[in-house]
Amino acid sequence: MSRPPVATVTLDAFWGALFPDGDGFIELRALPSKDRDFFPSDDLAGIESFLGTHLAENLYFGVAARVAPGDGSLAGCGRLVVLFADIDFKTTPESGATARLERFPLQPSIVVKSGGGWHLYWLLREPADLRVNGEAARIKGLLRRLAIALGGDLAAAEPARVLRVPGTLNQKYTPPREVLVERFDAIFGFNLSDFDDLLPSEPPGDGDGASPFRMPQELPDGTRNPNLYRLGRSL
Repeated sequence: MSRPPVATVTLDAFWGALFPDGDGFIELRALPSKDRDFFPSDDLAGIESFLGTHLAENLYFGVAARVAPGDGSLAGCGRLVVLFADIDFKTTPESGATARLERFPLQPSIVVKSGGGWHLYWLLREPADLRVNGEAARIKGLLRRLAIALGGDLAAAEPARVLRVPGTLNQKYTPPREVLVERFDAIFGFNLSDFDDLLPSEPPGDGDGASPFRMPQELPDGTRNPNLYRLGRSL
């Protein structure tokens, strides 16, 4: 799976693939300063200025278009034109991730080397509108199932996620590592049903792959009770 970076891919082309119709806003975040801003998806000069100001930081963008400035939550998300997965080589070694991806029938449109893993994107023929009733839950389910299939990060498998901006630096390492595009095929080739038919079901539980906690009928005496703690956590 490892290959040379696609040197001809510009950041403008990347934005054009993920935000193709110029609607909505791109949310940008910088860490550790926690500075963030929202730009119309066609405001390339504003985006470039923000990124240039924060070159020494970790830089992220909201994968789903934001409806209005100031709200990066799920409720503030509009259209999403990709399914995606975040694979961290610390938890899924590169050799294992490569083997899983090579066996996976649907190869990603875009592969970004994040500095410590991959960010994988599958461009959809028809964007998902997260404002439509039930659509956000459907997309989250598909993202989680995709992460399970490929050994991805379940915490990143949600529609409002931010991922690293290509062409920036992953500052978590010394020296910092480049965030590079390894594959770029800007063809909108996938339907949501392709993934729904292919992916394994999520394990039963509370949505995080764990079995739901059930309170015992009788509680032992004691000042510290782990059952009460677990009940509080489950709520």
